[in-house]
Amino acid sequence: MMGRLEAQENLFYRFRIEDHVPQDHLLPWIDRLLDFDVIRAELAAL
Repeated sequence: MMGRLEAQENLFYRFRIEDHVPQDHLLPWIDRLLDFDVIRAELAAL
């Protein structure tokens, strides 16, 4: 342990689905159509 230095990669990174899914794809249309606020509130702690 002492005297040994190991590189640790980031465990978390920022990922925005909007950066990866084109606006003309089906997913943004579904997101606008359905209300996921209840599910987002349930999953917020995760």
